[in-house]
Order: sequence, then structure tokens, then C-alpha cells
Amino acid sequence: MTSTEPKLTRFPALEDRELVLSAKDQLRKDAVPPSAIFYEEGREDLGAEPLSKECYVSRDYVRKEFDAVWSKVWQMACRETQLRQPGDFVTYQISDQSVLITRDREGELKAFHNVCLHRGTRLMEGRGTVGGGGAFSCPYHAWTWGLDGALQNVPCAWDFPKLEPSKYGLRPVQVDTWDGWVFINFDLDAASLTDYLGDVVPRHFAEWPMRNRRIAAYGAKIIPANWKAALEAFMEVYHVFRTHPQTNTPGLTPTTNYDQWGYHARMLQTVVPDPHYPAGPPTIEEYLESMEIMGAPPNDDAPVLEAREGESLRAFMARSRRVALSKEYRTDLSATSDAEVLDVIEYFLFPNFIPWGAYGNPLVYRARPNGDDPDSCVFETMLVVPAGGDPEPDVEMTVIASDASWTEVPNMGFYGPILDQDDSNLKRVQAGLHSTGVEQVSFSEAQEGNIRVLHKGVTDHIERYAH
Repeated sequence: MTSTEPKLTRFPALEDRELVLSAKDQLRKDAVPPSAIFYEEGREDLGAEPLSKECYVSRDYVRKEFDAVWSKVWQMACRETQLRQPGDFVTYQISDQSVLITRDREGELKAFHNVCLHRGTRLMEGRGTVGGGGAFSCPYHAWTWGLDGALQNVPCAWDFPKLEPSKYGLRPVQVDTWDGWVFINFDLDAASLTDYLGDVVPRHFAEWPMRNRRIAAYGAKIIPANWKAALEAFMEVYHVFRTHPQTNTPGLTPTTNYDQWGYHARMLQTVVPDPHYPAGPPTIEEYLESMEIMGAPPNDDAPVLEAREGESLRAFMARSRRVALSKEYRTDLSATSDAEVLDVIEYFLFPNFIPWGAYGNPLVYRARPNGDDPDSCVFETMLVVPAGGDPEPDVEMTVIASDASWTEVPNMGFYGPILDQDDSNLKRVQAGLHSTGVEQVSFSEAQEGNIRVLHKGVTDHIERYAH
């Protein structure tokens, strides 16, 4: 067998439906089982029909998405820690629209269309501060607005005799926060962020508050793929055995469950002994050797623990990770479950926000359209870790070139090479979607069910709001 051939025959466990979809059953066997939220079920009727490729390659579809999705939904814009003091501001870009988010003199968050009402000039760029007594001044003619959006100054006001200052406040955008994240919504009549999030996701993340974390790594790049295709690469583990072969430990197999709650979803994956593997599960020594080959956590300076009598491999893996992560995060994780330090616990918040729960994999993803180009998107990856006793400040975002490696992002570590492998797929996906040999794409019912949630959300919004 050559290195380019599929390796499916090496993983007969992947053909065992009951095993593949048994993550929650496996968690009940853990030495330290997780809380009740792990066993909650969510199922949406998502159908099984193929999907037209138009939504990935059509510029007209991009405009429909903006009119019906991006202009109507709550979307994560930034971290609350970026807006600590009055006068701090962040600009958020989605398609061709820019939003100015700030904290006013009373400490309240405000958001506005980031545009001067004189000649349409973009007011602010990036992020920064104008101070609590400051204001936003247009770089073109110096029209100036306060932190509350009220018009404060118009040079040569005598030359605008019909201008009514009270009608020239910056146009507002809805803004609210959840668990340390700032969300905006262009639709002033939209339901609240609380209603939008629903009950499940906030209740689950109450066990791992993101508000108390810091950004340890933050990278962004333009990926030559549609924003939905980019997100899809991280919404299933069906691809892992082929795309990330270095993560395949002989004798271990992934089990996964997918849950959907309205337009939001969860992917829960655990790794257990493979009952189909002839040689049985790996020994602890073999496991440690495979981790070294992967360059995976635990970190280099974590102590190598000795196995306890009768201890299972998974229990040993979890105990080792608790020690390593407690040291790395300067946080006591001794009471956490095996799943919380080992497994993939990934949530999807429609339309484009993917935070991972617990502690073992502190990832957060976001993908946004790159203007009106259906063939590229802005993709961001963060490592959002427990802040520890004396927290360091959030790192700034590192923007890398489209063809650059994610390993160029400081502190990305183990995840850099894995993200590069996903990038390689995405270039081929977008190129392939333009082929006249394919008209539609197909998704599996279970393992790609969360991708169907994404498309159901987009389709429902277009049917409801598109002009």
C-alpha cells in the first residue's frame, strides 16, 4: 500500500456503527465520569437529501447570505477583555459592513455602524482607545461623535443650516455579551441574545466559564474556500483517520456523538480501546511513545507518571493530562472528569462560532465571508485557556499569509500542523466544487449531521428574509 492510498482497511472499527456512535456509552465506563450535561440528547430532523453546490460558489448566494443571515443573526464580534475601559473600541468586519463597538463613559457597551454620516467615510480602524473623555473623529473632515454615538462637533456648522444634530447620531447596532464574548446584531428588532443562544449552550458552558479565560494564541488568515466549507472541516471527525494520520494510535479508536439543539450543535468524541484490533489496546509505554511522535500534550516538562495497578489506559491518560494541564494552566484540575481533560467537546453556535468546551482542547474557531468572494473566507483560530492565578493578558491576533503555515502563529504548538492539514483539504474542496463533474454535495446522517444544522440555518434564513 502506498502512502497516498486510503487507510480505511487499517481501521475496521470505523465500519462498526454501534461503536463509532457510542461516545456517551463509553463515558459511563470512565474512572471519573463527567456530569449529566454530557449525556443530554439533541436531535433535529435534518433530512438526508444532497445539497446544491451553488451555496459554495455563487456570488449571488453570497449576497443572499448577507441580506438574510449576517444582517439578521447574532454573531460573535470580539472578547469583552478588549473593551475593558470607557473609550476602548474594536471594529468588526462582516462582508462589506463594519461595526464600531465601544464602552461609554458609564461603562456600558455600545455598537454603531462604523461610518461618518457626512460623506460616508469609515470612522475607525482596528482596535484601540480614545479614552473615557474621548470621541470618534472622522479622519476626512473631523465630524465628531461621542462614545454614546451623539454628534458632538461639525466644523463650519454654519455651512449646514438644515442639519439637525439630534438626527445625526451614529446608527446603532444591537450589542450584548455572553460568557466573555461580545456579540452584535444589525437587526434592531431581533430577539435578544439570550433567546438566540437558548438554554443548552449557556448551561453547558457554565461548567467551564470562558469569561475567566485568556487568549494564549490567536491566528488569522485568508483561506481559499467558502466560509461554510471552512467551518465544515471542523464539524465532524469523519475525516480525521485520513487527514490526520499521525493522530491514529494503533489499538485505539474514536467514538463520537453529535447533538443538535435548534441551530446550535455539539460534537462529543472520546478515544477508547479498539475491540477489532488484533493485538489489543496499546500498552501505556506504546501510548506515551505515540504521543511523543505526534508532538502532542502533555507538555514537555510534565512528569511521566507510573501506572497504578489495574488502571486502564484511558484512566492513565486522563490522570497524566490532569497533572500536565494543571501545571500548564496554573489551575487545579484534580476534580475534573476524564472526558474534560481528554476528549473533543466542541460546540457550534450558528452561524459561524465554534468554541470547544472543558480543558483538554481549548480551541475556538470563527469563519467569515471575505467580502463578496464565494471562494475565500477569513478564518481565525484561538487557544482560550484558563487564566490561572496571575493571568497574563490576551495575546494580539497574528495575521499570516494565505499560503503560510499555522505554525507561524506564536504558541499554536501542536495544533499548527493539524490546521495545515485541514487547509490542504480546503483548497482542494473549493477547487473541486467548481468542477462541472459535480452538481451537489452529500452529507452523512449522523457523522455530518452538525453540518446539516449549519445549512438548515442558512437555508431557513434565506427563505424567511431574502428579498
